[in-house]
Amino acid sequence: MTTTATQTKGQEFVKAITTLHHIGPRTRRYRDGSDLVRAMLTDVQQAVSTPIMFSEQRATALQTAWTAVTAYYKHIDGGRISPEKCLAVKSLSPYQFAKFLGRMVDAGIGNMGEAERWLNTNDI
Repeated sequence: MTTTATQTKGQEFVKAITTLHHIGPRTRRYRDGSDLVRAMLTDVQQAVSTPIMFSEQRATALQTAWTAVTAYYKHIDGGRISPEKCLAVKSLSPYQFAKFLGRMVDAGIGNMGEAERWLNTNDI
């Protein structure tokens, strides 16, 4: 008899987004001229605005990262945290970036203030 370990919401998100784009630890940021990090960010936005584009299970997993994605746009793309941390996040591989968003999901970030505090106090 096998038992299945329960996954956190962040782990479910990482699994959903990495399997969607066939991303592994050695995947490079660009594939066929497409930026995989931008594609992941767009997928989360589409899962919220148009969930019918994905299976119900995948859409639910992707939707959990909505606050993390909006925090990325505001604090990292917007340069509201230290330049060193912005550069560190922007330098992540697609797999590392997915895990980064998953950690934000698991941290229970619910608004931009919590996201800013988390980004300032945690290592990337």
